[in-house]
Amino acid sequence: MSRITQRTTTFAAVGVLLAWCGTATAASAAPGQPTAGIASATSCTRHWIIDSGAVNSMYNTAAATQTQLQKWFNNSCTYILTVKPGDIAAAWSPRHFIPTGHTGDYSGDSNDDNSIDTLLSNSDSSGIPDGAIIYDDEHWNYSPAAQQDDPTGSEQSAQSTVNSWNTANSQSVILINTPAVDLENSQSQTGSGCTGPNTSDFTRYLNANCPRPANPQMGILPEGPLSQYAAEYGSGMDIQAQDLELCPTSAGACSLFPPDGSYGSFVRAAAADAVTGNSGAFIVAGLSTNPSSIGGGANTPVSPCTMYTDYSAVKGTVSGYWLNVTGGSSPGYGGKTNDQVLASFMSNVTAGTDPCH
Repeated sequence: MSRITQRTTTFAAVGVLLAWCGTATAASAAPGQPTAGIASATSCTRHWIIDSGAVNSMYNTAAATQTQLQKWFNNSCTYILTVKPGDIAAAWSPRHFIPTGHTGDYSGDSNDDNSIDTLLSNSDSSGIPDGAIIYDDEHWNYSPAAQQDDPTGSEQSAQSTVNSWNTANSQSVILINTPAVDLENSQSQTGSGCTGPNTSDFTRYLNANCPRPANPQMGILPEGPLSQYAAEYGSGMDIQAQDLELCPTSAGACSLFPPDGSYGSFVRAAAADAVTGNSGAFIVAGLSTNPSSIGGGANTPVSPCTMYTDYSAVKGTVSGYWLNVTGGSSPGYGGKTNDQVLASFMSNVTAGTDPCH
């Protein structure tokens, strides 16, 4: 779902795509320089994405030590967003993580400060060259209406921009597409199974009949399941499933959302569509310490146990996770701060320890 309520400093919520590495190795790089071998995504056994603000907050609130943070995130399979000089991660040396730009607008036509061109040319405020770009098309004011209406065409344009840059500059920047489930709000829903009391954005996200029909005269491409084309036009993609997090393996409060209303079933279905689009793309799923409540309303803090159960439900399907954290130092589940919940989850994942038992 939309990360608009979770946006903190420069762009989105303290977001985290975590990654464990398998055989991948990275050449050392001095602070401020991109790591060599950035495009070796397929050699990673686990990817993570995290906003630099999350790393800062976890350290500044003593939720995690420098040693822990570097163990979790300073590797060639982790994408750290919006790293700026003075950030904790900016000082890590040697640097192995992938500095990553983040924008909701590939063209620079919205309220977003950064277009993909701006990020690629390193003329954004970070001063640190990016090795990957996340194109986060959502139903919000950081993505122009035309891009919300045509996510497939927009992702294709974003890919073309990145590819042209790489060719002209002998670079290997990768594109990660993360279309939000709420993009279905911005499109007409006239296909079979797209309307009615038991349909939702989750339903429509998986239904090839629901996105707006193609309009060749306007340059709008045929639409299908959103994750299929997100993978087709990128090296990686994120399934924004975090709002189903309170229902890891059974419907519960999420019963209106097919296939069976659970986080696990939705991610597995969306991932299958993504593989159809590009079997070589890496696929991650969204997780949050305090996801939006089903049906709207205030965000709901979740426990490390719930996060670990969601993680476990799809770890054989996806290759990583993007964690969203709203207000890291704010109260979270069980008297812990959100930073502490995230740190507990990471400790459990690293140790392979199920906090539910």
